[in-house]
Amino acid sequence: MRRIIILVGILIVLSFLGYFIYLNNGKATLSFFRSYAIHVSLWSIIFTTFLIGFSSSWLYQLFFHPGRVVQRTKNIFLKYRETKRGQRLQSFYDACLRLDFKSIRQAYNRIKRTETPPLHLRVKQLKCQRYQKSSAELLEAFYALKQQFPNNLQVLLPYQRMAIEMKEWGLVEFLSQEIHHLVKDHPYSIDGMRLVHQNRQEWEKAIQLEKQLLTRFPRSLVTESLLAEHEHNLLKGLQEQPKMIQSIKTGYLPGKSSFKEFHRVPITLGEAEQLCQTGEYYKAANLLKRCYEKTGTPVVLDELESIYHQSGKNEKVMKMFSDLQQSSAASLYVDLVVAKIFYKTGQFDAAIAILDKIAASHTNVPLLFHALSYLIAGKQQNTERQLQSAQIMLDSEGLLNNMYHCKECGKSGKWVAICSQCHHTYSYVYKETML
Repeated sequence: MRRIIILVGILIVLSFLGYFIYLNNGKATLSFFRSYAIHVSLWSIIFTTFLIGFSSSWLYQLFFHPGRVVQRTKNIFLKYRETKRGQRLQSFYDACLRLDFKSIRQAYNRIKRTETPPLHLRVKQLKCQRYQKSSAELLEAFYALKQQFPNNLQVLLPYQRMAIEMKEWGLVEFLSQEIHHLVKDHPYSIDGMRLVHQNRQEWEKAIQLEKQLLTRFPRSLVTESLLAEHEHNLLKGLQEQPKMIQSIKTGYLPGKSSFKEFHRVPITLGEAEQLCQTGEYYKAANLLKRCYEKTGTPVVLDELESIYHQSGKNEKVMKMFSDLQQSSAASLYVDLVVAKIFYKTGQFDAAIAILDKIAASHTNVPLLFHALSYLIAGKQQNTERQLQSAQIMLDSEGLLNNMYHCKECGKSGKWVAICSQCHHTYSYVYKETML
């Protein structure tokens, strides 16, 4: 309120002075001794009055309150210095956003000349240098920074992410444990350890850590990007260790409350493989037979055929194919697998009988039918049938599109320079066999 009253008083005085100037044409006459007088512009009188007032106020403050003057001057200097510092930092950040390496170096050097660069600037400069330095140089630079600032998350977090990018799994494990020691259950620590276990194919440990992330951060970007990978790892683990399904609860997966039913086929294949490793071939075959009756998935029949050969051509396993041919699960592919078994065991007449039956009841048959027909005709020296089957196979677009496969990962398809699955170069070769 006091300041408002003073401001109003100043405005009133200025109004009177302005009116006085208007009446006297902007000039005033000052008379001194006798006849000595001078004519002075009223504007100069006003300016001189304000200057004298300001000087008087400053001198009063200097003599009676010197601390205020010093503090005010210091604040002005600090504000100027902080403004210049902000400009230098902004220049550095702008250069980092543009990835203008020359400007980054110049801005960083300007900061170094006036102060010790803050840690976050040093880390940001290192992260920008990933476009200039090799992986070994960057890891060495981060290691030196970590030694200088131990137990500092500003260094550990970007150091760990860079180690993950370079697939230095031993270093990732060490840094993840160090982060966990500083901040228990830090998301970066969990994610780093999950990738380490995944790389070692320790599926159960990786699955538990992924579940921890999915339950802690539901409906987030982390969940969206991790969900598909988690489900893949879960299937991998269950195929290698089917007993895990008893201990793992999958209700947290959206839309997958009955995970075992949703992924019955891969889980059954894993259980069958475990049984085969202990020599329980009949039990494994029976498990696959029940799975095929429920799902009708052809890959289950392929695995059942493989168990038949592994078990030494067990007649009990062969009878399962006969049961499937006569059950409601009977299909074209069941007959073709039985014909393939007859061909591999030298029962060419029985195989031909099945193929003739298929040809009589189906107009469109898969490539496997013609391949079997061609091979059996070759064994029986039936040249006409062999040529007919060969012609159909050569005209088949499916065959021409799958003449090659990657020798590294087995992906089939047309020849390409780089495999889209394993990214190996010039790894596509001709398939050795069609079966």
